[in-house]
Amino acid sequence: MDQENRIGQGRAWTVVALLFFYTMINFFDRLVLGLSAVPVMRELSLTPAQYGLIASGVYWLYAVSGVAVGLFLVNRVSTKWLLVGLVLIWSVAQVPAALTSSLSVLIACRVLLGIGEGPGSPSAYEACHSWFPPEKRNLPTAIFLQGAPVAFLVGAPFLSWVIVEYGWRFSLLLCSSLGVIWIVAWFALAKDGPFSGSAAKACAAGDQAVSPVPWAALWLDRTMIGNYVLGFSSYWIVGVTVAWQAPYLQMGLGYDGKVVGWLIAAMTAAQPFVLLTISYLSERALGNGASSRVARGAVNAACLVASGILLAAAMMIEGAGFTKLALLALGTTLPSVTTVLGAAMVSEIAPTSQRGTALLVTYSAITVAGLLSPLTMGYAVQAAGQAEGFVYGYLIAAALLVLAGTLGFLLLDPEESKRRLNAISSESQVDRQSSSQLGVSHAG
Repeated sequence: MDQENRIGQGRAWTVVALLFFYTMINFFDRLVLGLSAVPVMRELSLTPAQYGLIASGVYWLYAVSGVAVGLFLVNRVSTKWLLVGLVLIWSVAQVPAALTSSLSVLIACRVLLGIGEGPGSPSAYEACHSWFPPEKRNLPTAIFLQGAPVAFLVGAPFLSWVIVEYGWRFSLLLCSSLGVIWIVAWFALAKDGPFSGSAAKACAAGDQAVSPVPWAALWLDRTMIGNYVLGFSSYWIVGVTVAWQAPYLQMGLGYDGKVVGWLIAAMTAAQPFVLLTISYLSERALGNGASSRVARGAVNAACLVASGILLAAAMMIEGAGFTKLALLALGTTLPSVTTVLGAAMVSEIAPTSQRGTALLVTYSAITVAGLLSPLTMGYAVQAAGQAEGFVYGYLIAAALLVLAGTLGFLLLDPEESKRRLNAISSESQVDRQSSSQLGVSHAG
């Protein structure tokens, strides 16, 4: 039995490691366009607004794709095969983008990339959470999500070097190749975990609301609504950072193209430490008896309020410099806590049979922010000029974060949500049993 447990734990952490590289490649695919922004705009004679249109293209069908997969595929297709299909789409989308000079083709390729990436992170949540019980999901989720900051930390200087030495087109083909390599490794080593399926397993895992609840009750739950709000504002920062952080450093603050990659890496270096530390302390607090409302909800909300204040402070500092970059780095790092604590709260309150759909729909719908934020920044820069436009764009993001965090303190309450959903589940069971007995009585 001990040997079986060790084998199971070994497989669980193998899956987490593979999901780490999955997340890293995902962000390589997104980061490469931002790092290529200046040479792409110069070579194709694009305006900032046109570049913003290309950058936002990845999000045009991002949410639609994720919601569709959540509603129609996640409960019918193994997560293992689902992730293979998604990464295949990412890899294929990069090839025509590398071979064209057409604005329309570039946009189409980014849209296709978004179709594959839309269900990506939520599907990874489901793959990870299927290997761990509810109270143990913070840390493994935080670990595999470190693929994103590592992509910035390693990918920013590496891809910047590739772009300068070999061109932006070669960098796209390189990202495509990494996706194919990951598919081979995932296919050979991964499988769905023991907490992925039946109500019996859900009960053994400690989930409270075992029986399904009406979808309307779940979608309109206060904690779910809080996660929509916090997730949207968090993803607004993702959209701004991926599409505009490198152009801001180069066009807004005047740094050289080769230096920008290293600056992004340095600004991202603290993110793994911050996210892992907060996730670990939150999980430890839960283990010591703290409520999820405090250990997950309040911590999540506080991080967003703090990030908004830090971004606003960074924009108040004239010119470039260490303090400005440090505030910008921490301000764009703290919202990522939502990707761990928010997803854990959704998994905590959703019945296991509905968890995959809840994660996919929630964390796909919020990515609409990734469509809006690059466009907003692009039009701000074009309308107000590079110096003031970037400031306005970041101040809009700061205000959104503070508002969302404030609402989070009021809305996020997983314990109350579980009690409410349990009561609804029990009522539904009684109604079904009564209807069944009534049917038998009539038949008799």
